[in-house]
Parts: sequence; structure tokens; C-alpha cells
Amino acid sequence: MKPTRFLSTAERRVYNVLQAAALGGHPCPSNTSLAKSCGMNSKDIARHINRMQDKGWLSLESDRNVQRTIVLTMVGRSITGPVRSEDHALKCKQREPRLEHRPPPRDPCFLCQVPYDRHDEHGCKTWKGMS
Repeated sequence: MKPTRFLSTAERRVYNVLQAAALGGHPCPSNTSLAKSCGMNSKDIARHINRMQDKGWLSLESDRNVQRTIVLTMVGRSITGPVRSEDHALKCKQREPRLEHRPPPRDPCFLCQVPYDRHDEHGCKTWKGMS
């Protein structure tokens, strides 16, 4: 299948990096490493890869966001590699769960139903009004 449309300048940059990896026998670069080498962010890289796939310049096969294979139709070669970089995987493993950092829930005031930690420094306004 021949490509149907021309590539934009940004798409051409991404395609050239992928082509160099395919011809050099290197694994498929992750979106993060593509973004660094092209001067973009990883969301732009994903969008450009999808556009190039729609235009017929490459075909993409992924395996549950773990590994992907990109086939460059003009070159006739395929490259396989991880979808995410190792740095991203390390950051996800090192990230602490957010639930542990939350303070424990407080019992509400029996009069105003506002948690005790949200009362002003002098106590419950409803309680003051009753006395």
C-alpha cells in the first residue's frame, strides 16, 4: 500500500527517527525517547504516529501497552520495542499510593455535622449559640 498524503514537518522528523532505528537494527524507540530526539512531548508523538498510520506511512501493532511493532511501509522494515521507556516504568514503581497520604476521616460534630478538624479555633458555632 502506497502512502496517500505527504507528511508534515513534525511527522517527517518522527518518521526519520523511526527509519534510522529500522535501518540501524535498533529496537523501536519509546514515545519518550522519540519526544526527546524530536523536540516534542510524548502526546504529540502518539498523535503523529496515529496520523502517519492513517496516511499509510506505517502500520502499528501493539501488545497491551507493553510492546509495539511499527512497520514502515516505504522502507519495508519493522521495529519492535517497548511502548513506555524504562524511566517511566521506574517512576511508576517508585510512586507512592495517594491514599496513604490522606489524613484519616474525622468524626463529625454531633450538633453541626462538620468534622472537628474543620471547626474554627474556638469550637463549634452551633454549640456556642446553644449555651
